[in-house]
Amino acid sequence: ADRTLFYHQDEVDGIQRTNIFNVEDLSAPELVGQFSSTATTATDHNLYVHDGFIYEANYASGMRVFNACDPLAPVEVGFFDTYPDSDAPGYDGAWTAYPFFPSGTVIISDRSSGLFVVDVSAAIGNGCASDCPEDLDSSGAVDVNDLLAVLGGWGTDAGDVTGDGTTDVADLLAVLGAWGPCA
Repeated sequence: ADRTLFYHQDEVDGIQRTNIFNVEDLSAPELVGQFSSTATTATDHNLYVHDGFIYEANYASGMRVFNACDPLAPVEVGFFDTYPDSDAPGYDGAWTAYPFFPSGTVIISDRSSGLFVVDVSAAIGNGCASDCPEDLDSSGAVDVNDLLAVLGGWGTDAGDVTGDGTTDVADLLAVLGAWGPCA
């Protein structure tokens, strides 16, 4: 979303792998990571990034969904196999998976079997939103560090846990009210 990273697959290299490039300096892109689905040897193809998730079409193994809330360490969270007869390299199966509908529905175009309409809500859960929004440092607990983050962001949106656009007493009270381990 911030256009600093670029995810790339190469369907003709024979390797099921996604490369992560830092493209902040377009004159000198830097390879900063790689990941792949460990469950398949199918040829990788098109991918889209949407709301913290990567939707990859991997021909014979169908669509793979990766949680990229940590954009340098995506984790596979779901898949839909549109071509269950094989996971072999080649060009049978899912060509692309389009995730940009407001409903959250993903459509998969499969060269062998046609169009699939898929509900991915079980795979993406709450998305990148934390189940504990007051845990500003993602430590798993609301504690003094989160309180300091609110105080440090006072008057800005840096510690805005209430979502009203500014860090103020309401955010301080929200952090104090959620004190302890995230459930």
